[in-house]
Amino acid sequence: MPDEAERRSSRRRSRDERLLIQVVNADGAPELAGATLPSRTCDVSAGGLGLWLDRQLEPGVRLELWVNVSGVPGKFFLCGEVRWSRPVAPDFLHGIQLIPVPGDDLPRWQRCFA
Repeated sequence: MPDEAERRSSRRRSRDERLLIQVVNADGAPELAGATLPSRTCDVSAGGLGLWLDRQLEPGVRLELWVNVSGVPGKFFLCGEVRWSRPVAPDFLHGIQLIPVPGDDLPRWQRCFA
Protein backbone atom coordinates (compact mmCIF):
# COMPACT_ATOMS: atom_id res chain seq x y z
CA MET A 1 0.00 0.00 0.00
CA PRO A 2 1.38 3.46 -0.83
CA ASP A 3 2.29 5.65 2.10
CA GLU A 4 -0.79 7.63 3.17
CA ALA A 5 1.33 10.75 3.74
CA GLU A 6 2.09 10.89 0.00
CA ARG A 7 -1.64 11.29 -0.81
CA ARG A 8 -2.39 14.05 1.67
CA SER A 9 -3.46 17.37 0.24
CA SER A 10 -3.35 19.28 3.54
CA ARG A 11 -1.07 19.33 6.56
CA ARG A 12 -1.96 16.99 9.41
CA ARG A 13 -1.75 18.08 13.04
CA SER A 14 -1.43 15.64 15.90
CA ARG A 15 -4.56 15.87 18.05
CA ASP A 16 -6.10 13.52 20.59
CA GLU A 17 -9.78 14.50 20.55
CA ARG A 18 -12.78 12.42 21.57
CA LEU A 19 -15.67 11.96 19.18
CA LEU A 20 -18.64 9.82 18.31
CA ILE A 21 -19.12 8.33 14.88
CA GLN A 22 -22.22 6.85 13.36
CA VAL A 23 -21.90 4.33 10.56
CA VAL A 24 -24.14 5.52 7.72
CA ASN A 25 -23.35 2.95 5.04
CA ALA A 26 -21.29 -0.19 5.52
CA ASP A 27 -21.38 -2.36 2.42
CA GLY A 28 -20.10 -5.78 3.37
CA ALA A 29 -21.01 -5.25 7.05
CA PRO A 30 -24.71 -4.32 7.12
CA GLU A 31 -24.88 -5.09 10.85
CA LEU A 32 -22.82 -1.92 11.47
CA ALA A 33 -25.23 0.43 9.64
CA GLY A 34 -26.62 2.85 12.20
CA ALA A 35 -24.13 1.85 14.90
CA THR A 36 -22.71 4.65 17.04
CA LEU A 37 -19.11 4.10 18.09
CA PRO A 38 -16.80 6.04 20.41
CA SER A 39 -13.51 7.04 18.85
CA ARG A 40 -10.56 9.39 19.20
CA THR A 41 -8.38 11.19 16.72
CA CYS A 42 -4.66 10.76 16.27
CA ASP A 43 -4.39 13.63 13.80
CA VAL A 44 -6.58 16.09 11.91
CA SER A 45 -6.37 18.25 8.81
CA ALA A 46 -8.68 20.49 6.81
CA GLY A 47 -9.63 17.50 4.64
CA GLY A 48 -9.52 14.49 6.93
CA LEU A 49 -8.82 12.74 10.21
CA GLY A 50 -6.90 9.80 11.53
CA LEU A 51 -9.21 7.81 13.85
CA TRP A 52 -8.64 5.06 16.39
CA LEU A 53 -11.43 2.47 16.71
CA ASP A 54 -11.70 -0.85 18.51
CA ARG A 55 -12.83 -2.52 15.27
CA GLN A 56 -11.77 -2.38 11.66
CA LEU A 57 -13.92 -0.60 9.10
CA GLU A 58 -13.43 -1.29 5.42
CA PRO A 59 -12.59 1.39 2.86
CA GLY A 60 -15.74 2.99 1.49
CA VAL A 61 -17.68 2.96 4.77
CA ARG A 62 -19.53 6.29 5.18
CA LEU A 63 -19.57 7.97 8.58
CA GLU A 64 -21.16 10.88 10.38
CA LEU A 65 -18.86 12.40 13.01
CA TRP A 66 -19.52 14.65 15.99
CA VAL A 67 -16.19 16.09 17.09
CA ASN A 68 -15.35 18.20 20.13
CA VAL A 69 -12.07 20.07 19.66
CA SER A 70 -10.26 21.36 22.74
CA GLY A 71 -10.22 25.15 22.81
CA VAL A 72 -12.88 25.52 20.09
CA PRO A 73 -16.47 26.23 21.16
CA GLY A 74 -19.23 23.90 19.99
CA LYS A 75 -19.16 20.54 18.25
CA PHE A 76 -18.37 19.92 14.62
CA PHE A 77 -20.79 17.82 12.58
CA LEU A 78 -18.83 16.23 9.72
CA CYS A 79 -19.28 13.43 7.19
CA GLY A 80 -16.51 11.25 5.90
CA GLU A 81 -15.47 8.06 4.18
CA VAL A 82 -12.95 5.46 5.30
CA ARG A 83 -10.07 5.55 2.82
CA TRP A 84 -7.80 3.02 4.55
CA SER A 85 -7.44 1.10 7.80
CA ARG A 86 -4.76 -0.96 9.46
CA PRO A 87 -4.30 -2.80 12.74
CA VAL A 88 -2.14 -1.06 15.33
CA ALA A 89 -2.49 -3.15 18.48
CA PRO A 90 -4.68 -3.05 20.41
CA ASP A 91 -6.88 -0.96 18.06
CA PHE A 92 -7.28 -0.07 14.38
CA LEU A 93 -6.15 3.17 12.78
CA HIS A 94 -8.37 4.59 10.01
CA GLY A 95 -7.81 7.35 7.48
CA ILE A 96 -11.01 9.36 6.96
CA GLN A 97 -11.56 11.74 4.05
CA LEU A 98 -14.10 14.45 4.86
CA ILE A 99 -16.99 14.85 2.41
CA PRO A 100 -19.13 18.01 2.17
CA VAL A 101 -22.85 17.55 2.78
CA PRO A 102 -25.62 20.12 3.29
CA GLY A 103 -25.76 21.39 6.86
CA ASP A 104 -22.34 20.15 7.93
CA ASP A 105 -19.62 22.13 9.72
CA LEU A 106 -16.94 21.42 7.13
CA PRO A 107 -16.33 25.10 6.22
CA ARG A 108 -15.80 25.99 9.90
CA TRP A 109 -13.58 22.89 10.34
CA GLN A 110 -11.48 23.90 7.33
CA ARG A 111 -11.00 27.42 8.72
CA CYS A 112 -9.76 25.91 12.00
CA PHE A 113 -7.33 23.47 10.40
CA ALA A 114 -6.25 25.15 7.15
